[in-house]
Amino acid sequence: MYSAFVKIFAKILIHLVFLPVFLISLFLGTLVFHFLDKTILFEAFESHQVYENLPKALAVALPNEPTLSEEEKAGFTSILENVPPELVQKIVESNVGQILDYLHGESSDLTLTLPVVELGIIGMNEDISWVLSEDAEAGFKQQIELLNGSIKILERALWGLFALLFVLLTLSALLSKPKILRGVSFLILPAGLLTLLFVLFEYIILSQLVTADLSGREPAEILLFQLVNALLPGIFSLWLKIGATVIVVAVLLQVLVRLHTPKRGK
Repeated sequence: MYSAFVKIFAKILIHLVFLPVFLISLFLGTLVFHFLDKTILFEAFESHQVYENLPKALAVALPNEPTLSEEEKAGFTSILENVPPELVQKIVESNVGQILDYLHGESSDLTLTLPVVELGIIGMNEDISWVLSEDAEAGFKQQIELLNGSIKILERALWGLFALLFVLLTLSALLSKPKILRGVSFLILPAGLLTLLFVLFEYIILSQLVTADLSGREPAEILLFQLVNALLPGIFSLWLKIGATVIVVAVLLQVLVRLHTPKRGK
């Protein structure tokens, strides 16, 4: 009696721990292997024409920027309207690439550059560069240096979560003897269903983005819109595949259980 109670309690505990660990792994994995991966990030920008659309969208939004004077708005708008997509791609990929390399620990310093000469800004004949080791204030520099190699830490944490999920699956299988497959199926099914629920939420957001009215928006809002519009479809596809795979595996395990369960009367 006592042994059965402990077994039931252990199963409940495993279920309570497994789902949040799975979701944390899902979010953290998406962050590390999607948002912070240069290849995926730049491919998303290119496939969703961010480099072509961003300058025009910002040019339209600049009149709504409250921190700029009318003269500055007119000047920046003129520049943005004439920036070629190739230059936008160069600026974005060089600077974002620098940031991601620093976060991955592949570089020990951070340099951001704005090619004002190519942008055609009147009165400026030298590109603007900002170097962390040379131009940052001491306090800010120390804070940023803490982020150097931080993605590697996140990757190690993610592999630790994967290991924990494997341990929980193994314990669930052991505690479910002789109905191992059924126990594992019941453990992973809620995770798959919840993942698909998040996919539905993403679909609603994507639907809203398609019909979003961007008139009167400030440049920061336009920039955020462009980023979300480029990255969310990839996350939608990834989570749909993960959720569907988990559910299919859970259902197949239940089918195997039924196929190997002797029918009554035989």
